[in-house]
Amino acid sequence: MDKYQSLRIWSYQPPNEALENEYLARFKGVTTLKTGLYLNPISHGQRSLQTYELFLVPIPKILRIQDEIWRNSHKITNLIKKLPPVAFTQLFNQTLVAEIIGTNNIEGVKTTKQEVQTAIASVGKSEEKVRLQSFVRMYFKIKQQEELKINELADLRKLYDHLLVGEIATTDLPDGVLFRNSFVRIGNDLKTVHVPKSSEKQFEPDLLNWIKFVNAKSLPSLMKAFVAHYYFEYIHPFKDGNGRFGRYLTCVYLGHELDPLTAIIFSNEVDHERPKYYKAFIEVEEPKNHGEITFFVHDMMQILLQGQQKILTKLEEKWQLLKHGRSQVTKDIDDPLMRKLVFLYLQAAIFKVANGALKDDEVKHYLKDEVWSKIWLLLDILTKRGILIKTKNAPLTRRLADNYLDKLLG
Repeated sequence: MDKYQSLRIWSYQPPNEALENEYLARFKGVTTLKTGLYLNPISHGQRSLQTYELFLVPIPKILRIQDEIWRNSHKITNLIKKLPPVAFTQLFNQTLVAEIIGTNNIEGVKTTKQEVQTAIASVGKSEEKVRLQSFVRMYFKIKQQEELKINELADLRKLYDHLLVGEIATTDLPDGVLFRNSFVRIGNDLKTVHVPKSSEKQFEPDLLNWIKFVNAKSLPSLMKAFVAHYYFEYIHPFKDGNGRFGRYLTCVYLGHELDPLTAIIFSNEVDHERPKYYKAFIEVEEPKNHGEITFFVHDMMQILLQGQQKILTKLEEKWQLLKHGRSQVTKDIDDPLMRKLVFLYLQAAIFKVANGALKDDEVKHYLKDEVWSKIWLLLDILTKRGILIKTKNAPLTRRLADNYLDKLLG
């Protein structure tokens, strides 16, 4: 079964009628998973009138990758539980920066690390309005493993508006009642790879089927997340922002089933695997594949697994560094509160976002059970000793001095 091939490749074997027989054998197989989602294949840049139901055969290599993803997620969850709050917050934010830059890169939308960090810092501050603020706020919901509530078409438009506020040009906003109501094509100047249905009225039934599908329990959750990702992009309900919105939805569904870090590595990993990602989409619409989505799901799981393995390696390395550094802090500093303070900055340095610096207000938040006047006094002492250095005066921000960090981790 490991030599299971796409129907397109199968079709190269004689005789020609073998293709139709093999398709029917797969589609009617006892273990085959039907989706209730239908597509029109693309042939020579044109959408065919032929309709196929998307179906998935849970071949052994998909089941093996799925098991490995679950095992890795369990390991990541256990490591997260060991992390102090500053460390996890910094790691989540660092991963989120890469994810947002990645999902925008895929669409050719320029985004800097500083822009995302500024947006992260602005969340919760209603008076501040910065680029990507709403985008980041929506991704923060994944950290809490919030479940998406999509029961009707208007729910999709509402989520789209919240996620991409300020990111879509006025001319590219939906021109229908809720969605686009005009022709779009996917491809470049030389080749068309996808032609979605043109009018809102034409594709709304497909979107309603998509909503029904994501709310059903008919498929295993990871398989369902990637089938849903494919079909949303296939429908392409908006003039712009479909890719970013579709990957966000996938991240939310993954986050509800797996750990929050696994959920927010998908787009960044896709950015590194763009040819594989695009090819997987094109293959599903190949007429000879008759709507089989098995290999798309396999490829998306493989991309997710690669990202997961990277985050797991990083987590394990940083956890060992943190343990070593903590033991050095215990040896070096006698005062319990001062030790707590230095350990906070050590976490920020190891799992760093914003160069491992912490605002005094952040320190106050993390040590809210301690007397602030005493904390402030100790911060001043640590700064005068050269253990901490100021990186900014307004708001007052500090980090561990490089030589002291080297001493702790050396």
